[in-house]
Amino acid sequence: MRLVVAALRLLGYRVNAYVDDFASTGRGPQPSTAAAATAGRRDILQLFRRLVLQVHPTKGEAVGTTRLPLLGFLIDTTRQVVVLPAARLTKLVTGAKVLLSEATRRSWRVSSWSLQQFSGMTVSCYLAIPSALFRRRRLYDVTRPKIRVSRLSHGAARDLRWFTMLEQEPGVGRALWPSTLGTLTTDASPYGWGGHWQHLLPAAGFFSAAQRDLHINVKEVAAVRFCLLAFGSQLLGEEGLLQLRVDSRVAMHVINGFSSRSPVLMAGLRNLHEVALLYRVALRASWLPSMANVWADTLSRKGDRDDWRLSDEMFTRLQLRYGCHTVDRFATPLNALCPRFNTKMHAPVREFNWVNPPFSQAARVLNKVYADKATETVILPV
Repeated sequence: MRLVVAALRLLGYRVNAYVDDFASTGRGPQPSTAAAATAGRRDILQLFRRLVLQVHPTKGEAVGTTRLPLLGFLIDTTRQVVVLPAARLTKLVTGAKVLLSEATRRSWRVSSWSLQQFSGMTVSCYLAIPSALFRRRRLYDVTRPKIRVSRLSHGAARDLRWFTMLEQEPGVGRALWPSTLGTLTTDASPYGWGGHWQHLLPAAGFFSAAQRDLHINVKEVAAVRFCLLAFGSQLLGEEGLLQLRVDSRVAMHVINGFSSRSPVLMAGLRNLHEVALLYRVALRASWLPSMANVWADTLSRKGDRDDWRLSDEMFTRLQLRYGCHTVDRFATPLNALCPRFNTKMHAPVREFNWVNPPFSQAARVLNKVYADKATETVILPV
């Protein structure tokens, strides 16, 4: 059957196959026209007959439809998404609620077998819920299959709560034909990062002292996040697919697979995932040979002789003498002396709010944070 699928793909068809179930689009531009889909079905059936492969007489769709059940998923061409059928979605949400209820009753301890079973369910639904693999990682990490009971970490409990709210989550569902937002090419060096969007806009910066000792693969993922933040104004207001070009195969597989065994790399991936959600972009990475990644590589290694900073002591003396300065006009995120600053190149700049509200307004504050997707440190009573 692999040879049949390979032959169809060589002919220009996009094929999904599992054991004896097949789904294919018509050849040519996507989405397929009705004529292309009809012609494709006829050609594929002729190929099956020549290979003496029988087609089930009652399975499949012989006429056009906008809602096609396939391999446990529902393809909705009207909404242009792949979603979980209602029964599977309810089963997934219920499973998460049962586990969370058990954990709260037993001091965050749950049955290892039940946790393994739920993790398997999350893997089986990732085609419709791309973030499922990402959210499953901490559940997998705390599972102890050789003993009967596993203890949930705080992170695993948060991810489990996310699964309980899938029915209200607006981002559930994979787009069939996402609009393309262009190409972002990035690179990381031992001490800096760089990238460019659409071969037009450059961004560059240096890693902090704490980041410079990290593994290069962690830095490659961080470089993608920094470039996303740097080009945020170009991405806001439009939802779609952003093509990434990276010269690290590890970073490519981690970003596309939503998971990593390395705790440090997984932490970097979580930070990247938050930024992608903020700008409502899906990421798809491809590998670019280092010798072809010339501009991003140069940006990540280029020094700046003018990148110097006045001592904190002298800056404080000038503040006391002339008053509070509000904007640093020649700076970078690492050496800025004011909350607001201007940079020579695109740089990752985000507002980080300090909020110490009247405690009676706590609910309104949290609703505002959620609505604006803001980054804040909020002081609240425990």
